[in-house]
Amino acid sequence: MTLINNPSFEGSTVIVTGCAQGIGLGIAEYFMRAGANVLGVDINSDKLDHLRKSYFAEAGKKFKTIAADITISKDCVKVIDQVVSSFGSIDFIINCAAPGRNRDTVKSLDLKDWDSHQKIMIETPIILASLASGYLSKSTNAAIVNISSILGRSIAQEQASFSYHVAKSALEQSTRWLAVRFGELGIRVNAIAPGLVDREGGPKISENPKFNNLIKDITPLKRAGTYQDISNAVAFLCSTNSSYITGQVIVVDGGLSILEIFSAAAKAIEKNNERSTFTAVNK
Repeated sequence: MTLINNPSFEGSTVIVTGCAQGIGLGIAEYFMRAGANVLGVDINSDKLDHLRKSYFAEAGKKFKTIAADITISKDCVKVIDQVVSSFGSIDFIINCAAPGRNRDTVKSLDLKDWDSHQKIMIETPIILASLASGYLSKSTNAAIVNISSILGRSIAQEQASFSYHVAKSALEQSTRWLAVRFGELGIRVNAIAPGLVDREGGPKISENPKFNNLIKDITPLKRAGTYQDISNAVAFLCSTNSSYITGQVIVVDGGLSILEIFSAAAKAIEKNNERSTFTAVNK
């Protein structure tokens, strides 16, 4: 039996949606450095141009981009046409794209952002899977990985809207449905549910003094996740090490979601009080 500690994806082809920033950017970089051909998909053409000319300049022809609105079916077709014309095959699809969060809807039941969440996080992964299935089925190691969230199972009223929570939950059920649908074609479909993550190419939650101690208090592994943590999990689900895993949602949150919320909050308050007392005494 051979175990691959650091999977090589030399010669493989991967589509990464939502790759212009955050987790998608980190995953695209991981696959590029692991030798894969990468098609980065995002709606923001300016950010894609910047990435291609600077961030991924060393990748040369192994990194291509396409500016596409993947809420539109014809743009999804363009994505598949682009990756096939550029690289000739498809091995992996990583669905990272998500709408920007509308803060006005976070605490309300307003559905004005529902359409964008439904299209990007529920409909698009299914459309791309359907369009790419013929190419994926020809791969000796085909996989689709959807990026969900622990907010697909729990509620964060201050940070995400009703639409975001429901769409992430639906994405996880779509993952299971696609796993059954495409199993006979040899295509594995899984999802990753990140917790608190310091995203690549953007503000990092652990750099906020207000949250840094709190993260340590309520997370068993005492830190926020990194894009490398998420990329490592995605890489595992795309590697032959996971050849008998499909239809699963892997939680990557440092243990955050397994804690009972009241005791975690009480512990955090107690530690905060201890810190305040220590600061006052040592002034």
